[in-house]
Amino acid sequence: MVTSLDQYVRAIIEISYSQKSTVVFRGHSDSRYKNTPSIYRNDICNREEELLRDIIAFHPEEFQKFQSAFDCLVHAQHHRLPTRLLDVTFNPLAALYFCVNENNSINGEVSIFFVDETRVKGFQSDSLSCVCNLARLTQIERDAIASYIVNGLCCTNRVKSVLPLSPDGLILRAL
Repeated sequence: MVTSLDQYVRAIIEISYSQKSTVVFRGHSDSRYKNTPSIYRNDICNREEELLRDIIAFHPEEFQKFQSAFDCLVHAQHHRLPTRLLDVTFNPLAALYFCVNENNSINGEVSIFFVDETRVKGFQSDSLSCVCNLARLTQIERDAIASYIVNGLCCTNRVKSVLPLSPDGLILRAL
């Protein structure tokens, strides 16, 4: 257990320089917390689209300036809406702040993630956009996409396209 700032900085330097991957940090004030996006806590992920739609409807003037789903989710999370985003930082001192800023009677934790550099995406990445736009789909639509991926239907030569048809899911148009 780290008990001083000096000890923390030395440990971070040692860890960071020994890795060939990108290092990101997440600090939270209770070591019992899991590194799980807030939408997946408390079994509310099936209401994600509804929650996002409602906050945008209640505050349209705040959300109209955003051009990407990522920006909308960041802003919604800033207002404490549960989202699929998990806050991480490249700055180990920012993570330490979130580790120690709330409750002194409980041990906090800084989690360290080693991310392959090919998986690090910028804020305008198509991959990031796809993940963020999942928040705008209903649970049925997300389940249908997951099912198609798991079953490999999107990768067969017989599939021409995937079309949204109804709230009951998606259909495939065969060649």
